[in-house]
Amino acid sequence: MKALIFLSTRPFTAIAAAIFIAGLAWTININAQRISTDKNSQSIELNETTWVRTELFYGAGRLPHDGKIDTRWENYIDNIVTPRFPEGLTLIQGTGQWSVKPNQQPRRNGTRILILIHEDTPEKSRLVDEIRVLWKEISGQQSVLRVSQPAEVSF
Repeated sequence: MKALIFLSTRPFTAIAAAIFIAGLAWTININAQRISTDKNSQSIELNETTWVRTELFYGAGRLPHDGKIDTRWENYIDNIVTPRFPEGLTLIQGTGQWSVKPNQQPRRNGTRILILIHEDTPEKSRLVDEIRVLWKEISGQQSVLRVSQPAEVSF
């Protein structure tokens, strides 16, 4: 009896299998095209612009100890950094240490880190150096550490 049922449904099984395989092939093809398009548009976006992540480390040892806002810093971010990097920035506060002379015990103090994700152009690099110099003039700090590295960016 099983053989009769198998024989009688075999044409329908073959047709169903063919429809399933055709549908599966169509779905795979559509997804492959979508993935290909996504990769192409992503690589176009990333290849047209090279990005850099720049971190600037600011010693904040001379901050007001009474908890008041450091207006120099606020004015610096608002009037110097933001106009040069209006696309956005990230600020982090922490604690760091710095040794002024070799074999000297490091001094621990407040640290501010400014993170900029920007296009890798000579103009943007110049603007980063410009804001570093201006902060040293405003604050009397000896240095602002700059760390720049390539960044893979997608929006």
